[in-house]
Amino acid sequence: MKRAYVFAPLLVILVAYLGSIFTFEGMSWYVTLVRPVIAPPNGIFAPMWTLLFILIVISLLLFIHHRPASIQFQDTLWLFALNGFLNVFWCVLFFQWHLMGWAIFDAGLLSLTALMLAILIWPFSKLASVLLWPYVLWTAFATLLTYSFWLMN
Repeated sequence: MKRAYVFAPLLVILVAYLGSIFTFEGMSWYVTLVRPVIAPPNGIFAPMWTLLFILIVISLLLFIHHRPASIQFQDTLWLFALNGFLNVFWCVLFFQWHLMGWAIFDAGLLSLTALMLAILIWPFSKLASVLLWPYVLWTAFATLLTYSFWLMN
């Protein structure tokens, strides 16, 4: 159990790190795109994602602390892992491979898994669930933003 308090934050940091590498490597392409009106300034993304990853780690640790004695615990941990994979894979699809159509699909799944996590965690820790809601909203916005980039480019 104590190892989970070390590994959970490390895994979230790994997701953030990999996503930032793939994003940074694709910035020379990204700056050539026509920006949708709804796109926030580029300087917003890093602080927003930093805040969201902090909230995700706290939520995950609260969930682990409450550790429900059910199969739902393992399923929810797998859903966290899937969400992390989808997060990094969006960066690959969009920034590395320039596959905006597939990135829309990935972003939709990312948003859906974030919503599912918030709902699944609610019975065990209301605070852990509430901490995920900014992430749910941001990923929903990111899906719309990805779609807008696809339409304009």
